[in-house]
Amino acid sequence: MIRTYSEVTLDSISAVARDIVSYCDEYKVFLLVGEMGVGKTTLVQAVCKEMGVQQEVSSPTFSIINEIETPADGIVYHMDLYRIKEEQELSDIGIDEYLYSGNICFIEWPDLLVNRIGFSFIALKLRRQGDSGTITIMINE
Repeated sequence: MIRTYSEVTLDSISAVARDIVSYCDEYKVFLLVGEMGVGKTTLVQAVCKEMGVQQEVSSPTFSIINEIETPADGIVYHMDLYRIKEEQELSDIGIDEYLYSGNICFIEWPDLLVNRIGFSFIALKLRRQGDSGTITIMINE
């Protein structure tokens, strides 16, 4: 299944976020793909807001993994793997424990990770188009 949202802006991103939340019961891993500054973290912030998260959701660029508590006593892991350069580093940070935890994982810069995922996931492809952007939701089964 592929669904594309065109002309997405900060004012309209919540509609996309609501749709992503609707997939969270069935899918736990969401890979965010797009160039630097395209809005990957902004999308995760919008999704968390739709989940009712009150805390600030910041970029995990330096921490690599942020843990976000949801009002439903769940946990969302937000990962930024930009600084990970080798697959061994994924093992070093215990990536499989997060992937197989049953919690929702939003993963930016997932290139080294894709081959480790042995189950269905959703790829979120973001692309800038002038003052707005395009977000494509692709289910990989």
